[in-house]
Amino acid sequence: MNVDKDYRAEWHRWGVAESPLVYDNKVVCTPGGKETSMVAFDKMTGKLLWKSPSAGGPRSYVAPIMFQYKTSRYILGMTAKNIFAVNPDNGDLIWSHPFNSRDKEGEELILTNTPIFRNDEIYITAGYDVPSVMLKLSPDGKSVSEKWIDTNLDNHHHGVVVVNDHIYGSNWINNSEGEWVCLDWNTGKATYMQAWQNKGNIIYADGMLYVYDEKSGYVGLVRPDPEKFDVVSSFRVTQGEGPHWAHQSIFDGLLFIRHGNALMVYNIKQAGM
Repeated sequence: MNVDKDYRAEWHRWGVAESPLVYDNKVVCTPGGKETSMVAFDKMTGKLLWKSPSAGGPRSYVAPIMFQYKTSRYILGMTAKNIFAVNPDNGDLIWSHPFNSRDKEGEELILTNTPIFRNDEIYITAGYDVPSVMLKLSPDGKSVSEKWIDTNLDNHHHGVVVVNDHIYGSNWINNSEGEWVCLDWNTGKATYMQAWQNKGNIIYADGMLYVYDEKSGYVGLVRPDPEKFDVVSSFRVTQGEGPHWAHQSIFDGLLFIRHGNALMVYNIKQAGM
């Protein structure tokens, strides 16, 4: 099957970047466009099980995620204009909310970061001076409202992490420059904005942040202190070529970093573990 062709998807310059969501007997993806925003197939046969109504807008680059609120499950998806939730059993559109404020003629709608769901709130961020937004679910889960809007952490395509009640990530100053930022989850207030090498991706493990600068390839081990960007140690990735855009990952005490066609694996397991 060709999902984009079969369901008249609308997409732009960078094509398709989402990862399908697999749950129960279903595989879900988000073609976007006027016909539908999300479709589900039988994972064994490829048969269409449901398609949602259109939430409006072309494809984004964000993969759908499943979340549970109280006793109900929802799938959270994004187009390049809206964030929306559907019923995972039948594809019914539960709610849709506009997000991207740069929807102007001739401008690209580039949304890459997976939203973060926590308790009854959803955080969304994108680069290019697009304000980040904290949404709050209604008690019945059938609508959302804006809790706060922030203009400091417009994360390009590197993702953010939440540790306790703070959001950590890098912002976008321009395509070649950015700072490291910490926001208070509850208020959206920036508790620091710190220049260090350049913007880049971030992950969290064993009580520490691992940050990876996209331009020069520096990897920093950072304490998650909401008052300061506290670098404990750092090193530089020197193998590979091109921008340092691939996200880090950690498995079984090993840190995996890819740069172009080079893959580096670092033993970060503590002695005696």
